[in-house]
Amino acid sequence: MEAFIFAFLILLLPSALGDSFLDQCKTRIEGILNGTETYGAVTNWTIDELGYIYHGPVGGINPSFSRENLLVVTKDGCKALCGTDINWYWITDISLTLGIVSNWVIPIIALLAVLPYEASQHGAKDGKRRWARHLTAVATTLGHLCNWLGSPQTVLTAILFNIYQMKMCLCAARPLPMRLSVKRPSRGSYRAITGQGKETSRAGRLLRMDAFYLLSCVGQFKPPEDTTTFLEGLSYGLLKPLLATTEDETSKPRDRTAQGEKWTTNILDAIAKQMRYSRRRGVWATFISILLFFIAYAVSVTLAFSNDLGDRTTTHSLAYGILISWLPLLVLFAIVDRNPNCADRTRTLLNRWMWNARAINDWETDVATRRPPKWWSPDNRPQNTPPEGCDATPTNFIGQGREIGYNGLAYAVLSAIEETSEDEDERAEIITNKAEDLLSKHTRCPPRSWWIIAVVTELIILIEVGMAVMMSSTVPTVGVGCRSGLYIAYGFFSSLVWFLHLFPWFRRQDKLANFIGHVLCLLATLCLLVITFASFSGVLKNCICRAGLSGYLDFEGPEIYKNRDIFIVGKFWSVAAITGAVPVVLCFILAILLFGRLQPLWQEEVVKEKASDVSVELTSITRGANKRANKRADMSWLI
Repeated sequence: MEAFIFAFLILLLPSALGDSFLDQCKTRIEGILNGTETYGAVTNWTIDELGYIYHGPVGGINPSFSRENLLVVTKDGCKALCGTDINWYWITDISLTLGIVSNWVIPIIALLAVLPYEASQHGAKDGKRRWARHLTAVATTLGHLCNWLGSPQTVLTAILFNIYQMKMCLCAARPLPMRLSVKRPSRGSYRAITGQGKETSRAGRLLRMDAFYLLSCVGQFKPPEDTTTFLEGLSYGLLKPLLATTEDETSKPRDRTAQGEKWTTNILDAIAKQMRYSRRRGVWATFISILLFFIAYAVSVTLAFSNDLGDRTTTHSLAYGILISWLPLLVLFAIVDRNPNCADRTRTLLNRWMWNARAINDWETDVATRRPPKWWSPDNRPQNTPPEGCDATPTNFIGQGREIGYNGLAYAVLSAIEETSEDEDERAEIITNKAEDLLSKHTRCPPRSWWIIAVVTELIILIEVGMAVMMSSTVPTVGVGCRSGLYIAYGFFSSLVWFLHLFPWFRRQDKLANFIGHVLCLLATLCLLVITFASFSGVLKNCICRAGLSGYLDFEGPEIYKNRDIFIVGKFWSVAAITGAVPVVLCFILAILLFGRLQPLWQEEVVKEKASDVSVELTSITRGANKRANKRADMSWLI
């Protein structure tokens, strides 16, 4: 927060304080042309013969203005007469470096600090093992950061599609028929998840909220290779408390089935509580910080067009701000796409929850046994034979674009629920089979909503990169130079990752696809780092980069460039600044609306309200003590 306030105050100061590099060179060349100065063998007689003066067309100039009134030299002339040394900002004008760092670099670092990193548990007692785990965590975090910076359009596709799945989960949890597609849902799609016939009661609504909020959390983890066994356990744990029991069920006693429903309700409520407690906090403070970043952007645009319009440093600094304006969008939607604070702890609890769900299922099926379910417990787990399929549990946390690929587990499960009729027997098994088929199908060809989101995110990034290129390439010398070339390279590498992830072989997340994606993201990130370094260092302030592909450069200043009777580039800067700000403002409004709309899924009021409706006991039960010992689920797995 302090960094943003400091940046906001610094923006009230002038952004650029002159261009000594061009001023000194211009004075030298004018002296040579006037015959009052020589530079080595270059005189007013030889300067033109050596090809140092440029007489060709000048880009961006008003056709009505006389070209002969501009002093323009060739790239070779600049190198010969002005030198090839880099004009570092911190040597010629340290205040310029500090101003740019305060304007953009510090706010960007502050935004990077609030990206959705996850905490890791490092419980190893051995020093070497602990250091190894720390190094692994650092390497993993750097890999995630490389993905976020290297291909923001790919990451935004994953984040926005998961937000869309969260919206589907919220719709499924409410006492209204789900509508997951443009077609009208079947009459039985909602009745199949009535919540034990309590669709109009508060307890039934909160129970559905638990189940589908948990589904949105599980959807951010990578499913195991054995998806069939995994979906069987997931469907039973989520849907058993919600599916109404049929009256003609003869394979299992009624009291055993009812007890299974009660136990699954207990552990579902407990795991949902843990997911809500471990979610990320400090949302509104982050929103305020991002809002201050937008205010700083607006003030920077205002000052640039009121005081220093046409100044190269000011315009390039603004172009850099436009290029990086996707970063607050990434942070915004990552806030809406709520994820647990510690992925390791969350995965551990999910694995234990699925263990107990399978144990309840085995106990309910085995009508001959009088023993309680094989609950997960830290003291007797080595002696306890795990329920069948317990190794098919969520693996790595891949939410928010940590791994490039399609991640639509929640979409597949909810679509399977929608397509299941109330008249079908064994609905949990049918939902499992349909969800597996849909997950496999969508990995090859994602649903239409995913394609729409992917195209929109690519357009947003292309707009920001394109406007930055437009502003940078229309700063005289007009044309592609080193800076705009780096912008184009960044847009190319980041878009290439997005383009490749449209193909099924790349979305399978195998080792080759991950390697190619990481290499391309690394190249794009390196381009972005070079661009950032160049923005405050002046490393591109030399003859080669100033001339660019055009091969010439002039020595005029802002008073000439902002004069539309001489140059017509000012309108391009205005279009770039306005167009680059539109997606940022619209996405900021959309993020706030989505956050308010989806908040019922994770808000703590649900937990407090449930305390009087769905009672959960968080103490373990002494097994075999008496018949009442089996009435509630064992909760020792929550430690």
